[in-house]
Amino acid sequence: MKQSWWRSWWPLIWVAVGLFVVDFTAMVWQRHRIEPRGIATLRDYAAWRPESKVFAVEQKDGRAYAIAYGPTAIGAMFLGSGPAVYVFDDQGRFIEWSPDSGDDPTFQSKWLTQRIQKTERQLSPEEIQQWGVK
Repeated sequence: MKQSWWRSWWPLIWVAVGLFVVDFTAMVWQRHRIEPRGIATLRDYAAWRPESKVFAVEQKDGRAYAIAYGPTAIGAMFLGSGPAVYVFDDQGRFIEWSPDSGDDPTFQSKWLTQRIQKTERQLSPEEIQQWGVK
């Protein structure tokens, strides 16, 4: 008696589905981990993510914005192509964020133009604490 093709392949299909579910769950957890809930200012961000070391200044429409680079969301199949990026205005207020700056062309064109042109200025830890304090 001839077996149908799916009977011989069903274990592999279940393994593939299981791997996809596990990786998708990891991706959702990673996004949850990097989402800026309760962040209102750059100081809040620095307290929430003290391990963040890369901060830059982006000039836009005559105003300075602080750009904070966070972690990259990682999953086995859903590898982030860029870090999470958080934007703060010249008063230190949280403006916007992207969980994967590498795959967010709208965010890139709006906020990361100087990074692409290699003209951004890095912020020191002291400047981060003073950002928006007038």
